[in-house]
Amino acid sequence: MKIKKTTLEKVYLLIFLIVLGMLMGLHMLNLEHDSMNEMQGDSLILKLLTGATFLLAGGYVLHNVRVWTNTKIARYFLWLCLYMMCWRMIDLPFTAGMLSYIYQPMRDLLVLLLFFMGAVLSDRPKPVREFFCMGMLLPMLIVFGLFLQNWQYLNQVDEAHMGSAYMILFFLPCVMLSPQKWVRYVGIVLVVIQLVLSLKRGGLVALGIGCFAYLLCKEVIMKRSMKGIAYLVMGVILMGVVFMIADNAVDGILSQRLMNISDDGGSGRTEVWATTIDMITNSDLQAWIFGHGTNGVLYDSPLGLSAHNDFLEVLYDYGVVGFVPYVLLHLALVGQIFACARSEYLSLPQGQYRAPVMAFAYAIFFVLSMISHVVIYPWMSLVGLNFGLLYKRSIPIPTKSSDEVVSSEHLASIPQQ
Repeated sequence: MKIKKTTLEKVYLLIFLIVLGMLMGLHMLNLEHDSMNEMQGDSLILKLLTGATFLLAGGYVLHNVRVWTNTKIARYFLWLCLYMMCWRMIDLPFTAGMLSYIYQPMRDLLVLLLFFMGAVLSDRPKPVREFFCMGMLLPMLIVFGLFLQNWQYLNQVDEAHMGSAYMILFFLPCVMLSPQKWVRYVGIVLVVIQLVLSLKRGGLVALGIGCFAYLLCKEVIMKRSMKGIAYLVMGVILMGVVFMIADNAVDGILSQRLMNISDDGGSGRTEVWATTIDMITNSDLQAWIFGHGTNGVLYDSPLGLSAHNDFLEVLYDYGVVGFVPYVLLHLALVGQIFACARSEYLSLPQGQYRAPVMAFAYAIFFVLSMISHVVIYPWMSLVGLNFGLLYKRSIPIPTKSSDEVVSSEHLASIPQQ
């Protein structure tokens, strides 16, 4: 019995999703245990899973090398990831084993590799793309299950504000690309439960702003209907109701933390930001240009904390050389959202849109970059995968017979309505 190539490809992607879920789930647990001083460094199984993910993603990209895309976003990812990789290698102690010199570069290169894998998937046949987006629920469930086990183990809801709970949030943009509504709803529910249990104000704010950006782009801009305003209002009310139910479930702890944000400065973020700015301004010229190295803020700050802002973190750790591609990456992503929205506004009066999901993904990326960390944490790899999958130079036009592709030049020639 002959097996179809599409079936083999789906099996391959399924294995990749399982390995990705295990990798990110163990990363999540590792971050929590490190913060509790229960373990130091990454375990051997974590390194092996990183290697397996790297090989699976690399094999998929190489097999489809013809669809690699040379884009501004890819170049900025490349510039940033390679420079971060160089600093990570420089910071390795002389006593580090050969495995460290193989593993450490993978952590940064995986961001770029998953971006290319997403770009490959964005050009694959519709059944393959939909299978991957729907299958993204599997690693989400793995991460969610491991989170629940860890949460029950800690057994201190009012103390264990687990920052690693952000991990599951970065799976959601891929799930939001699924045409099945139930898949998107299940993904959102998993994220909300994990963020509420971890009491992460920043995560809930990022999710709320992301949903607002999604609805604004889809209902108001794309559908060109005033009904979108009503959807936005209903969405805000619904999120308020969900928040009250969740807050009641945790005995009002969540609302108490929100009310205390003016007193604790966002868990001390205002003090951390001020201290980091002072450290940047007092740096010498060489450090300004090339940076202080990976986790420089954490090692040098008198507070013993990282910057809790990626713009400040990147500027201090990697200097102007790393800060420039990081800022350009943000600008390129925003530009891609507007370009995609304009193309879909002209060509797709109905159907599944990518621009709203791009707005959703970038809103989460930007908000958490401003109040927490993305670029120096494992979930940066998922950011690469999200925007690789969302990027596409041509826009599919749904027809009765087949999916046709219209070039960007042709779309530019279509008159605005």
